[in-house]
Amino acid sequence: MNAPVRLYTIPDAGGVLGKSRDTVYRMISAGEIKAVKITRGSRSTMRIRADALQQYIDSLEAVG
Repeated sequence: MNAPVRLYTIPDAGGVLGKSRDTVYRMISAGEIKAVKITRGSRSTMRIRADALQQYIDSLEAVG
């Protein structure tokens, strides 16, 4: 059995990155961070997988 995948809400991902909700949405639109769309009936929401968030963080240039 596979382990559950950790999914971040947009505000939670923003908290991890120190970015606003709007900035995270812009980053998704620009293709900087991959997100998944979850649909329940007529409603849908976006989530960011923990591995996608980590991949973005790893892609940042280290300083110091």
